[in-house]
Amino acid sequence: MSDSKLNDAFSAAVRMYRKSKSMSAEECARELGIGRTSLLNIENRQANPTLDTVETVAHSIGCDPVSMLGGMDKAEFATALLLMNCLENGHRFSLETLKSAADLLQAAVRILYEEQRDEDCSETVQAERDQEK
Repeated sequence: MSDSKLNDAFSAAVRMYRKSKSMSAEECARELGIGRTSLLNIENRQANPTLDTVETVAHSIGCDPVSMLGGMDKAEFATALLLMNCLENGHRFSLETLKSAADLLQAAVRILYEEQRDEDCSETVQAERDQEK
């Protein structure tokens, strides 16, 4: 298992992409041009993907490799995926509407991540208290 922040960011981005598309690991791996086992190892932070793999996956998704390595925070990346899905499904929006939607989605996703982080912290504190007893 990797302790690299870059690996963590890449793993989260790949996992988020697959979930946003509701794809099986096999379908996603095929779309990204990598093997199923490689995909699962990346998602579970059990692999150290090469720069070539990062580039291949990023280009298959349609984003910049830097954004998948932490160049965007999770909220920004999730927002980009949501907007890409809307556009792929034939929705047409003005640039102003897309910018407004992106701002709103980023704010909403950040709130959700903060709530999840707070909940995770509460569970950790409770677990530590239980161990002390």
